[in-house]
Amino acid sequence: MVTERGTNSLQVFPVGEDGLLGEPVKIASSGPTPYGFAFGGNGALVVTEAFGAEKGKAAASAVNGSMGLGISAGSKHADEAWKFITFMTSQATQNKYAKLSLPIWKSSYEDAAVTKGQEKLIDAAKVSLDVMFARPTTPSYPELSSILQKNIQQVLLGQAPTDDALKAATKAAGRLR
Repeated sequence: MVTERGTNSLQVFPVGEDGLLGEPVKIASSGPTPYGFAFGGNGALVVTEAFGAEKGKAAASAVNGSMGLGISAGSKHADEAWKFITFMTSQATQNKYAKLSLPIWKSSYEDAAVTKGQEKLIDAAKVSLDVMFARPTTPSYPELSSILQKNIQQVLLGQAPTDDALKAATKAAGRLR
């Protein structure tokens, strides 16, 4: 991840199985002059914005891709899968493993057992939760996600240049309503 203050964007570099960086994907920052960033224990990216280096104007924004849990339509064990999802997303389970991945429960951040030893991370998470959107709020999100995944995959596989893939994604997304 690289922040680009001059272009108000973030460069995200995929890491291959060999540990080498792939071609970056440019993402527009949600605020002017992105400066610093950190990854929370729950996978959320927190970016501090410098707002043109104006004193007292820094803010934070967050994106959470999360680790989605789901049940495939053809699952032979849908009931068991649902019980597992319910268990994994319960507040008690998430609090128990808060040192590995921060809970999704906002009230957990007031629990001393969760916060002990990771106070700075919890403070950052509290800020990010207040400005976080789980996914883009668009009625066409599944279609948009599919367009982006297809074009990003083409870049990652070396089947399309980054600029061409982004232009194709932009054109296809422009047709969505």
